[in-house]
Amino acid sequence: MWKSWDYLHQPPGAETEQSQATNVIPDLSQAMKYNPDLRVMLNAGYFDLATPYYEGVYEMRQLQIPQKLQANIETHFYQSGHMVYANEASLKQLHDNVADFIRRTDNEGGR
Repeated sequence: MWKSWDYLHQPPGAETEQSQATNVIPDLSQAMKYNPDLRVMLNAGYFDLATPYYEGVYEMRQLQIPQKLQANIETHFYQSGHMVYANEASLKQLHDNVADFIRRTDNEGGR
């Protein structure tokens, strides 16, 4: 399946599809502005060899969104690598954090 991936994507505001490294940050910015109630949860391992440490936080802070929407983003770091779930203790923390996030942000009982 990966061999047929074409990397074409038309970011918000672009007139045509672009063939480049995948970057959905403009799409996330657009989605958060369109739905100001959208909540985002970022999970990362401290020892990630695929994504530089703190890169996700940096990217979230660069989103082209009103400052007040930054409060809709929460971040969790784990004593693991890129695949947080491969470390048993981190997997439990990840599970608990995601379950809590879903409980707090669902349409029935969200904040």
